[in-house]
Amino acid sequence: MEFAMFRKTLTPLCLVGLCVLTVPAFAQNASSTQQLVSQGNYWQDQGREDLAADAWRKLLATDPNQADALLGLGLIDLNQGRRAEAQKRLQQLQARHPSSAQTTRLRMALGGGGGGNQLQTARRAAAAGRYVEAVRAYDEAFGAGGPPNDLALEYYQVLAGTPEGWTRARDGLRRIATGNNNPAKLALAQVLTYREPTRREGIAQLRALSQANDTAGPARAAWRQALLWLNATNADAPLYQAFLEVVPNDREVAAKQAQLREQAIANRPAPQDPNQRLLGEGFRALDSNNLPQAEARFAQVLRARPRDAEALGGLGSVRLRQERFGEANELLRPAAAINGKWRSAADAARYWLTLQEVRRQPSGDAITRVQQVIALQPKEPAGYVALADLQSGSDPVAAERSYRKALELEAGNAGALQGLVGLLGRLGRADEAAALFDRLTPAQQESAGGQSVLRANLARARAQQALAEGSIEMAQIELEDALLVQPRDPWLRLELARLYKRAGRPDQANGVIEGLRALDDSSATSLYAQALFAQENSDWPRAYALLERIPTASRDSEMTALHDTAWVQVQAAQARSLMQRQRSGEAQLLLARAEAALGDRVKNPSIVAALAGAYADIGSQQRALVLAQRLIEGGSPSVDNRLEYASVLLRAGRDGEVAAILRQLADVPLSASQQTRLNDLRSGYVLRQVDALRELGNLEGAYAVLAPALAERPQDPRNIAALARLYAAAGDNGQALALYQQQLQLAPGDLDAMVAAAGSAAAMRDMDLAEQYLERALKQAPESPDVLAAAGRVYRAAGKNRRAESYFRASLAAAAKGSGQLDNGYPQASTAMLASGGSFNPFAGLNRGGGTRTAALRDGGLPLPAATARLAAEPLPMDAGPSMGLSLGPASVTPVIDADGLPEPVRATAAAS
Repeated sequence: MEFAMFRKTLTPLCLVGLCVLTVPAFAQNASSTQQLVSQGNYWQDQGREDLAADAWRKLLATDPNQADALLGLGLIDLNQGRRAEAQKRLQQLQARHPSSAQTTRLRMALGGGGGGNQLQTARRAAAAGRYVEAVRAYDEAFGAGGPPNDLALEYYQVLAGTPEGWTRARDGLRRIATGNNNPAKLALAQVLTYREPTRREGIAQLRALSQANDTAGPARAAWRQALLWLNATNADAPLYQAFLEVVPNDREVAAKQAQLREQAIANRPAPQDPNQRLLGEGFRALDSNNLPQAEARFAQVLRARPRDAEALGGLGSVRLRQERFGEANELLRPAAAINGKWRSAADAARYWLTLQEVRRQPSGDAITRVQQVIALQPKEPAGYVALADLQSGSDPVAAERSYRKALELEAGNAGALQGLVGLLGRLGRADEAAALFDRLTPAQQESAGGQSVLRANLARARAQQALAEGSIEMAQIELEDALLVQPRDPWLRLELARLYKRAGRPDQANGVIEGLRALDDSSATSLYAQALFAQENSDWPRAYALLERIPTASRDSEMTALHDTAWVQVQAAQARSLMQRQRSGEAQLLLARAEAALGDRVKNPSIVAALAGAYADIGSQQRALVLAQRLIEGGSPSVDNRLEYASVLLRAGRDGEVAAILRQLADVPLSASQQTRLNDLRSGYVLRQVDALRELGNLEGAYAVLAPALAERPQDPRNIAALARLYAAAGDNGQALALYQQQLQLAPGDLDAMVAAAGSAAAMRDMDLAEQYLERALKQAPESPDVLAAAGRVYRAAGKNRRAESYFRASLAAAAKGSGQLDNGYPQASTAMLASGGSFNPFAGLNRGGGTRTAALRDGGLPLPAATARLAAEPLPMDAGPSMGLSLGPASVTPVIDADGLPEPVRATAAAS
């Protein structure tokens, strides 16, 4: 196409290859001149030199010195052999237009730029339109040196007309189109317009050249032609407007401009939907991770169009990044149903939601659920880590396989490395764990938390192995070594504190947690670990205060659940205090308000259990059981939910149902934490039966139930307290006091133990010691009703009735509070003899009035606990029980203990009798 364009312009403007691009000049303001120039060019292009000559002569008739007419007639004369006539026209041009392009071109046509047969041959070939032949002749004439300066313009103009010469011609013209060489600039501009990619550049140059006197006419004509050739878009409209401002009556250019205007109107987009604009802003904000702005935009669209797939998907993506997986799943699932492009995001939401749910509350089908979502994201290691965590308690082989699969996908995955190290330790393969650690590259160690973290985990694994082998001392050494490597690790400190507490060293347990508080008392993880320790010590006010310091946005689901549970326990303590003061209506109202304040959070099992237990504690059994029923709704409640349900039943006094659940769970595979909770629940149930038998006066049966628990956990403060209560009920307040002192060594802040010790001391008429315990208790809990009432009883026993009355009055108005203080100054009353498995029962025969304790204590051949031997040698006052108001129960009922070691519920037995 470009070559055809070139021919249309070149042929009428040159005779021997010269002046190939010129068209007649326009008269400045005469359309007739323009018309005659167009006619002359047209007929000369068609080979009708006679008609072309007529047009040129008409121009000369109006203007004898018209440059285009003189050039055109001169070329015709030269072509027809009238060289002298052509020379005269050149002289006239030189006189009138010495610097014009027309003068230069006619001079070159007459051979003014060089001679020779080859040059003439080239010019004749160019004039005939045989441009390839012309260029060949030019090249032969010029030789290896190329065209001389005075013939360069002529040569490049012809070269531009060849199929392969356009680029060389353009580059050549660029070299010579400098300074005031307007003919070269004009030729370059015209050559640029022959091809679409450079046409706009040529148009811009032609527009400028149309303002120059020596190139105005041909530049304007070429400008016009280029505009008609241009494959114009709406953006080109200013190019046409610029031309029409110079030549306003050009119909073809005006028509082209109108066509562009119509196209612009037709292509004008419809008014943008404001929701589309909001979606665009939302996705741009999402791409730049500006989640608040993205959330606002998508939410605004959904208010107008609730089923908009893009808005649903966009907001779901925001929720994914915020790790609010439940909401993400609810948004992305319908988005994927409407538009399949959201399927991948919906699968991701379901994947992470499932992992979050099973970590928070592992149900019976948790393993199956995780396996299902792993199929959605098979290249994501987190699923395999979660699966391994679930399998580790029941199927360690499968757990190891899952951990190793996660490590195949990500060699430095922290969860997989730490989980596998821990698993190998529990399996007694700590050496393998060490070898696994040694194989890691420094980069992998860093991605797993760093070398110190991994070494601490390895030490933790060895500690677990030692515990599994029954070596508490070795476990303690390993954890202490790990703590030296990672002193700021809150979980390591928590494990060590638990171990110290298990070993009967509460002061050191508290010291470890205090050390954490000194190193890091602000991070969410540290505060959470401290709260867990407080929870395990039943110090709910402290647990709640610690969790309150964690910003709401920084709490994960487990932190939030414990925070809410602690809050419920604080409310429960207040409700119990109200109940103790006979203000049951206020207690129930307080819990009802707490339940309402929790709203949907009451669905969390731990919160349901805490709230139901609180209702049980104030005697609202029906509401407690209604709430607890939520824990076992559905076909197969999880082990955790069944444990929580049993804890509520125990507090509600439904011992028969508790025993049934304990038996059911005895054969169920449990995780380590679940086993601990089951053991706790079992211990609570057994102690409940012990206290029930004691209250019925069956001390012998009570001890028979308590003895296995004492043998299994001789350092458990709860077991020691139960034994102390038996001795107190038997009237042996000295032995009871020694045991309470031992309990206080293990649990220094136990207010009940302090009050009980004060009562035993008072019963022994040791008022100084009783007052010491009361002072400690009052210092720790100055507004505790129990402590104040105990003080009243002590002072009444001492005959100080006025002072006793003031304490009793204060007790009625006080609110129960508790905290912990360390005190290890008392001798330990050993229960080690119970581990021997013997059948010695110090309460044998003490089920009715009139029995003698001394014989029961001294018969049987087993030594008394060392710390209480002296007290046991003293004679027992025969009236000790009655004088203390001991109500000896009915005839001895031997408790029935099943094969699992669980006694039958005492209350059910008593009722049956």
